[in-house]
Amino acid sequence: AHARNVRWGELRALGELVRLMRQLDAGADRGALVTARVLRGAAGLSKKQFDELALQLSRAGRIVLHRHDFASSLSVVERDELVTDGEGQYFVGMALRTGQVQ
Repeated sequence: AHARNVRWGELRALGELVRLMRQLDAGADRGALVTARVLRGAAGLSKKQFDELALQLSRAGRIVLHRHDFASSLSVVERDELVTDGEGQYFVGMALRTGQVQ
């Protein structure tokens, strides 16, 4: 349902992000956490682009975002390494949803 709101280039980028997760961690298909910092660095995307893709994948049910429970304790630099929804929630990383064909 979300796909019709996403441009073709974004769909390709979403698939690339999932592929990168699998490449970075052999346990990704079993739900292993891939940190936002490592995945963003491998993807070579700006923070804004990366955060938008991660949030789209989460809304589409492809990944689970792991929330930081006390992001206000972090420095601005540390928070900038996390995914944010722009509404005060910060996520340290993501994991592929297990038990579904992707």
